Amino acid sequence: MFKGLSKLHSLHLDRGCLSRVTTLSFTGLSGLRRLFLQHNNISVVDRHGFADLVGLLGLDMSFNKLETLVNHAFYGLKNLEYLLLSNNLFRHFLQDGTKQHLPKVRYLDLRDNALATITPDFPEHMEKLLLSGNPWKCDCHSLPLQNYSVRSPLVVPRQVETHAEGEEPDRTVTIYNSITCSSPPNLLGQDLRDIAKELFVNC
Repeated sequence: MFKGLSKLHSLHLDRGCLSRVTTLSFTGLSGLRRLFLQHNNISVVDRHGFADLVGLLGLDMSFNKLETLVNHAFYGLKNLEYLLLSNNLFRHFLQDGTKQHLPKVRYLDLRDNALATITPDFPEHMEKLLLSGNPWKCDCHSLPLQNYSVRSPLVVPRQVETHAEGEEPDRTVTIYNSITCSSPPNLLGQDLRDIAKELFVNC
């Protein structure tokens, strides 16, 4: 379908009826820099679905129905810098870390999913990590995330100024980047960054 379009810069397939990214879906788009797939019904990314997009810098898959993105889903995206995955159904995200599969990513939006924990193995040059709207489980498994968030307050800020979706480019809104505990019950509603270290003493 995309044969002969190797110089195409941006591709908008947002707000459609796509339900799957199949193997080699984007063959022929080696020069693509930005791919917009938000507001579809995508629930599956097949192995090597993005393999030909070696030049891709930005990928927006927010507002879809993804529950899991396994490691091979990002095969070929070694130059990706911006990854937007908010408003999906993720319970897991790259359990063995992000650095290996997305070595150049610097902006990662995981807001409003179903994440209870995440492995904070991110590249050193990360600029923004958005995590609010997930049911975080604040136990020993979350200690690495707490350490990372406290150590990197500019990467995981408590609030961020960003552009409002669908608005004029100069219209900005403030979003709150909370890491709110949904369990255990004694920590319900607290921000992971504010929990005393003493509660993790047995971890």
